[in-house]
Amino acid sequence: AIQTRLQQAYAGVTSIKAEFLQDSYLQALEISEKSQGKVLFERPGRMRWDYADPEEQLFLFADQTMWFYQKAQNQVLIDSASDVL
Repeated sequence: AIQTRLQQAYAGVTSIKAEFLQDSYLQALEISEKSQGKVLFERPGRMRWDYADPEEQLFLFADQTMWFYQKAQNQVLIDSASDVL
């Protein structure tokens, strides 16, 4: 009964928005980095990651396309989501 109610509630969700903290470690360079920002998941198949720290960046996935914006470089990279993932 609980599983059915949980599945019904999940089926009605069209988007989820949250703040995140991310700890990354690049072993090859022996570098650690902490990042934070906001994330949004939206059905069907859309995702947005807004990084605030350590630098402003935006990852946007929609319609099988990925956009990556780096504010400091004033640059946008656009690629196929399937090639990136």
